[in-house]
Amino acid sequence: MYILKWCDPGFKKEMKQSFILFLILFASFHGSDALGEEKIDSTATLSISRPGILTLEENNFFRADFFPLSLAQRGRLSTTAYRGMPPGFKKYYVAGNPFKNPFSGFWNEQWLPYYAVDSETAILPGASQKLSPLLALSDHPITRIVFSQDYVLNLSFVDINFYQQLNRKNFIHLSGSNFLSDGSLPSDFSKLQVTTYRTQLHWQILNQVSLDLFYWQIRHRFNMEPQTGSAFRDKFKQVGHLLWSQIGIQLSENDSLLIIPGIKNIEDRYAFGQDFQRDNRYRILHLTGEYDHRFSKVHLGISGETALLRNKASRFWSDYSEGEGSITGHLELKHPTTHFESQLGVFHHSELGSALTGEFKLAVLKNNRINGGIAGYSTVEAPPILWRTLTHDSIPAYTNSRLMRKEEVALSIHWSPSQHLVFSIEPFVLRMNNYPIYKPLTNSWNTMRLENRGLRLKGSLLGKHLALENDFTYNADYRKVYAPQINNITTLKIAMNLFGEIPVDGIFTWHYLGYFHLIGFHRLLYSYRITELETGPYYLADLRFQIHFKKALLFFIWENLLSQDYSLIQGTGEELLVFRLGVDWLLFD
Repeated sequence: MYILKWCDPGFKKEMKQSFILFLILFASFHGSDALGEEKIDSTATLSISRPGILTLEENNFFRADFFPLSLAQRGRLSTTAYRGMPPGFKKYYVAGNPFKNPFSGFWNEQWLPYYAVDSETAILPGASQKLSPLLALSDHPITRIVFSQDYVLNLSFVDINFYQQLNRKNFIHLSGSNFLSDGSLPSDFSKLQVTTYRTQLHWQILNQVSLDLFYWQIRHRFNMEPQTGSAFRDKFKQVGHLLWSQIGIQLSENDSLLIIPGIKNIEDRYAFGQDFQRDNRYRILHLTGEYDHRFSKVHLGISGETALLRNKASRFWSDYSEGEGSITGHLELKHPTTHFESQLGVFHHSELGSALTGEFKLAVLKNNRINGGIAGYSTVEAPPILWRTLTHDSIPAYTNSRLMRKEEVALSIHWSPSQHLVFSIEPFVLRMNNYPIYKPLTNSWNTMRLENRGLRLKGSLLGKHLALENDFTYNADYRKVYAPQINNITTLKIAMNLFGEIPVDGIFTWHYLGYFHLIGFHRLLYSYRITELETGPYYLADLRFQIHFKKALLFFIWENLLSQDYSLIQGTGEELLVFRLGVDWLLFD
């Protein structure tokens, strides 16, 4: 296991800067009577929601082990780097549907609405993250309206959700959203529009079979200022149709079967003015199945996942098809003080061959105050199709026929000495083998091994009306990976009743981004690369204030309070103080 260089003077200096606010707040908080002997719900204040967060990428910005790879001015293409690894390292599932784009290598997280899903994050890390729909079931029809308006970038957002319970067991969910802005640059250089439509039908057939049918339609357009100084803007357009179903069958008291068939049909365009550089239409047919047999303390299972891919393209790509699939065995052991899970499988790709995959988790519960565990995984995937099938007259295609391998090992210890204090420490090692990176200066591809070792520390101090959190991550190999050397996020949450009747919440966030290397982005290839330009540190502050009026939540958001001029992606920047006003309103029809 890697040993951190605690004696490095530069490291000590950055730690001092990133923790100074945390120490001040801790001292003032600890000196108050908020931590008296009164029995409190230790999660009440921590559970304050962040209204106005629009996408999963924006939500991940408040986690120190994620690093946003956004093209600036939210609403454009966005993804995140998990612990310094390239975009797409973390695999997402929404209601069992694999949100994976084998053509670009990552799923556009602008299409994962945080306000419409409920995250299921395990204590120990895993190769994937599962998101389930956020539902508000009631005997009465429910309409939920979320609206926010930004008065700097003229960015507006509206989302309407309708829930109707058809009978005691069945319901339907309809929703739609519109997210648009004229941008802050002239000549429509930063205009954007994201429109989504989502439906879900849940139907319970007797007590043994349940059916969930989903259909999502996403239309995404955004412009960017041209890199060449041209008077014509760069235009991006994506249209996605996602249809899938989740079929659960209870075969017996101990046996269950889950089947998830689906189809994704996506149109992807990129143009200089009227000159289309990328005009691809691809279809992904996928099928996932999982069988589980449960004993009293042992669960056994087997799962399979397959996908058929078809691309119809013009200009720099031609029509292309390929397939991939995997089969995995599962073992889960439960004990009052231990919980063990393991998976072992084989992955096969029609063009690149086969490889073994595996994953394990061991969690140990010492008592109610301390627990810990260790987890690791090793999985593979094919390099993005866009890179392997390119026929550009001046950009070569990536021709290496090896699968990319993703690996991580992490140790986790959680300690709660009292109901008011929670601490966790998590050293980790990650590696991405055979990852292709395009070098524009040499017009060539490099197959690289990206490795990062680091440490994540989290702490929470809980009171009756106040909660103080600190999330700190140190990335030892920040010069070679997609992460800052230090990423520290301090959050102060306040909850109280105004005039004894009106609940009021407040969230102040101080975000310290240490030194990191700017990320380059190739617009034709959807390729992120690490440049030689080091930048940082940056100090970012956000303030959120919200008032509850029965079923309505009125929120005010100030972002980048210091108007910090910062840049994450080369050629893009953020320096404006943004103010957003919005409402989250739950109606009973």
